[in-house]
Amino acid sequence: MRAIHTRYRAPFRGTVAAGLLAAALIFVSGDATAQTADPGELGVRAGGGLGGASGARYFGLHWRPWQRSLMETASGWTVLAYGGVQLARVSYQGDRLYKLSAGPGLWIGHRDLPLALGLGTAPTLISGRRLGSRALGGPFQFTSHLALRWQASPGFSLTYRLQHTSNAGLHSDNDGFDIQMLEAAYAY
Repeated sequence: MRAIHTRYRAPFRGTVAAGLLAAALIFVSGDATAQTADPGELGVRAGGGLGGASGARYFGLHWRPWQRSLMETASGWTVLAYGGVQLARVSYQGDRLYKLSAGPGLWIGHRDLPLALGLGTAPTLISGRRLGSRALGGPFQFTSHLALRWQASPGFSLTYRLQHTSNAGLHSDNDGFDIQMLEAAYAY
């Protein structure tokens, strides 16, 4: 006799995930009539996996449609908020998946220095449940990042970014993956 295995599925999980993604997309779109502190950005990212996902390859495009100054102190320290959308391809051990994420972030810097520290998080949709030996659970994930950005010129920046993607315990399979990458961005 075959054993029948059933997985517990939380009620409304898909509805909650869709609602969170819709809220993130609304947040990212911003107010078209508002004055922006800085122009938006378009850029590319490329990198590789860390830890248990070393050997993974990452290539992505990103768009930051808006950025707004939240604070500037008298001594010159600034906090800039932004909304971002990312589309990427990740490959590892012969598998590949695509990911789409949208969410907020912050740049913390000083007006007299070309460097800024960035951090953020974003709800993420992925196209597969596995990436090589990594069991990712379901299609709804979260991506968080920490970054160091160098503003090479007023319209161009280079960024080193560390990023973690996992489902935050929504599924029993939650290996997640870590990526380090370089980003080149052009302000428009």
